[in-house]
Amino acid sequence: MKSKQIFFAGVFVFIQLMQISIAFATASNSCGEGGERYAITGVVCLLLDFLIPFFNTNSQLWKRILFAFLLAILSALIWILGFVISDHRIMCKLF
Repeated sequence: MKSKQIFFAGVFVFIQLMQISIAFATASNSCGEGGERYAITGVVCLLLDFLIPFFNTNSQLWKRILFAFLLAILSALIWILGFVISDHRIMCKLF
């Protein structure tokens, strides 16, 4: 049972590291396609992180649902953090 939890934690960490690295990779073109790509990637990572607890069939359903929402909130915070630290620009074509 512990090995499954460690595996799922590793999957979560891997997804978040990929999300941060994609933030830096798309930051240079954030006024073009980079912002859109980062937004789509963030939504995909958010959904994947929400689904991770449902693969752990050893725990009760309410615990899996609670854990799924907690991982989704953490993923959203990391998504916003990646947006900020990679210096994405959002008001490129305002003037």
